[in-house]
Amino acid sequence: MKTFPDDFVRRTKAYFQDEWNDFWEALSTEAAISIRYNTAKISPEPMSHLSAVHWEKNAFYLAQRPIFTLDPLFHAGAYYVQEASSMFVGNAFAQIRANLATPYCKILDLCAAPGGKTTHLMDKMQAEDFLVSNEIIKTRANILTENVLRWGNANALVTNNEVEDFGFLESFFDCIVVDAPCSGEGLFRKEPEAIGQWSLENVNICAARQKHILKNTIPLLKSGGYLLYSTCTYSPEENEAQLEWLLAQYPFLKSVRLEMPEKSGIAEKTLTTNHQEAYSYHFYPHKLKGEGLFLTVLRNESMLNSYNTEKKKYKNHKKAPAKIKQFPNGWLKEESQNNFSFFNINEQIHAIKHQQVEDFLYLQSHLYLKNAGLCVGQMKGKDFVPSQDLAWSTHISTQLPSLELNEQNAILYLKKQDFDYTPLPKNTQNWCLIRYQSQTLGWVKHLPNRLNNYYPAQWRIRM
Repeated sequence: MKTFPDDFVRRTKAYFQDEWNDFWEALSTEAAISIRYNTAKISPEPMSHLSAVHWEKNAFYLAQRPIFTLDPLFHAGAYYVQEASSMFVGNAFAQIRANLATPYCKILDLCAAPGGKTTHLMDKMQAEDFLVSNEIIKTRANILTENVLRWGNANALVTNNEVEDFGFLESFFDCIVVDAPCSGEGLFRKEPEAIGQWSLENVNICAARQKHILKNTIPLLKSGGYLLYSTCTYSPEENEAQLEWLLAQYPFLKSVRLEMPEKSGIAEKTLTTNHQEAYSYHFYPHKLKGEGLFLTVLRNESMLNSYNTEKKKYKNHKKAPAKIKQFPNGWLKEESQNNFSFFNINEQIHAIKHQQVEDFLYLQSHLYLKNAGLCVGQMKGKDFVPSQDLAWSTHISTQLPSLELNEQNAILYLKKQDFDYTPLPKNTQNWCLIRYQSQTLGWVKHLPNRLNNYYPAQWRIRM
């Protein structure tokens, strides 16, 4: 049995009361392993050793943890390894999205790394919705960018900014997800090092940080927009107390009750505050196969909407990127090519959906962008050089030449080592996709006597 801080034991006994023994016993068991399929790339095919996640139809628990690094499908973005409880954020967003009448929903995932919730939001978004996925820490923003690119959806900007940097976007977003930095009690089974980092002082530091984030977030929410606030802790200072504080501080916020899957084990709790019933959702390891998620949803019922098109003056913060009049045919699906505008950003060609161009230009003039839409590649002289982002994208043409590899050779390709392959016809064009089980891994360049491996060195397998 792991050793837990005395203060944590005392607090959880008071919190869980009669359920504490069950909770304590659950903490001594192994955390469940779960994956969520990218249905834009692959159809989930549950096998006998997989059981479904109750609140996400495209997610399954694994009987044991494989070595994901050595699975080419993982590198292709065919699935994401995500703790099952956190998938309820996507479920909640789907319920909210159904209540928003706008065909163009603008979403902010404020604390988004490593990318599980962001990729899940992209699954639940409608075709023209627009997601800003932000992470304050640079190294984590790099991981977030990689996971967003692997998912293959072009409807997102990845930003690396402080919450205060978004202040110019007052009343801009229809939905904001704040999966706040927390004391991480729900990580104790999955990441034992989190136990050593826990303290009452850190609980209070996290609660203060969460208030700071929320104070700067509420003004960004449109009238009629929704805030999803979540943590991965059991700490009431970071959960129920924050809900009470929000409703007292912002009387125009109203608690939203979600529909619950039957027999899911999710604990719905209510508290009465500021003359209303407030709902919250808790994931306890002794009640379901998951960790310590807390989630609550609030709706902005203020009639004020200060954001308007007059604010979309670029103010010369940054020079607007040059628009590219024509993009080479044959690399994108025809319907995708017709739906994009193309811009030159740092000598790379980025495809932005027509409807999102105005907002993209406004945001890029104020924020630090890690990625914008779909980076398709660059022009070198008269030649087009495709990007790794394009290889992973769901918008890539299905007519491009490709080479299917078995598992062993796919892993060698991902290690940037020599691999066996069936020689390609001599008339095959220079660029060729490498696939495994019909999922794209990346590019090679077909030369007369060899293939040049263009898989990015920073992402190669090093095991």
